[in-house]
Amino acid sequence: MIPADSLTVWLLAAAAGILAAGMIVVDHLRWQSVFLGLIYALGAVLLSAYVPLLTAAGKGIAGLVAVLIITATARRLQLWRRTSDRGLLSGRLFRVLSMVLVLLAAWGMQRSGWVGFLDLPEPVSLAGHWLLMLGVLEVGLSRDPFRIGAGLLTMFLGFDVIFTSVEPSLAVQGLLAAVHLSIAVLASYLLTVRGRVEQREAAG
Repeated sequence: MIPADSLTVWLLAAAAGILAAGMIVVDHLRWQSVFLGLIYALGAVLLSAYVPLLTAAGKGIAGLVAVLIITATARRLQLWRRTSDRGLLSGRLFRVLSMVLVLLAAWGMQRSGWVGFLDLPEPVSLAGHWLLMLGVLEVGLSRDPFRIGAGLLTMFLGFDVIFTSVEPSLAVQGLLAAVHLSIAVLASYLLTVRGRVEQREAAG
């Protein structure tokens, strides 16, 4: 277990926020998947600052499995090198400005101390707020099933980082891990349905 207020934890929190922001900026699904996997790995290390190592490792493994599920589906449907469909809100400048506003809002929420009763280390709390808010933004800006799934996974990872201190038992963490896996399965199903529709349109 690493010291909760060490420089290492601050750097990990900053890296998690940067990767979550990068998911909003990049367009290729391949980089989305890479960033999401790295975010889960960093999230597991951050969790190890205040929960047992076994709990943090289990969370990280479940997250990486979720990433593999949606990535395998994207590769099977030959979407791996494809740019995602963002709909009307596709301007990069708009995404960057939205991201900056969300990061500032998350920082303000963390500084307000509304989760002070959790006795959470400040860098871990900040990372959790960043992931939660950036995940919500990703869902709001996208209509591609892959990106929506990635945004939901990021959002729930932020939730886990903030609230795992309330009940770090393996049973509860197992249920939360099941939520991550369920999101990945649902996103994979929606990707498959969309792929079949596009194939029919191309054939017809």
